[in-house]
Amino acid sequence: MFTALIATVAWTGIVKSPTISDYQGGTSISVSTQTTSYRAINASSNELKEYLALITEKYGLNYEELYKVVECESNWNVNAVGDDGRSFGLAQFLKTTFEEECNGDYYNSYDQLKCMGEMFSRGMQRRWTCYRLLY
Repeated sequence: MFTALIATVAWTGIVKSPTISDYQGGTSISVSTQTTSYRAINASSNELKEYLALITEKYGLNYEELYKVVECESNWNVNAVGDDGRSFGLAQFLKTTFEEECNGDYYNSYDQLKCMGEMFSRGMQRRWTCYRLLY
């Protein structure tokens, strides 16, 4: 069980910590990362993996499954670019897909993981090539 998530995320000098609401560890925290004013450019892969654990707990998903898809898609590289330059980030979202399905900042790793979790919880796993390859 996670007791805290501390992440250094910054853009234009603003620092925030992404958190999850309805956390069952006795601590009430919010899932909103308020990403309109910053990007997660300094987050470590360990911080992002901890955040993924919180996302999977919130949505009742399998952590290992999402972990493997992210590893396959981007190898946890927050600046990964794929699909001939059309996909970006940890979850390798197309910008159009992110804009249609997600809230937040396309370039923010936390927002990508949050949206990926939301999409998985709605049964949209097959939108990821790596999911189809792995499962």
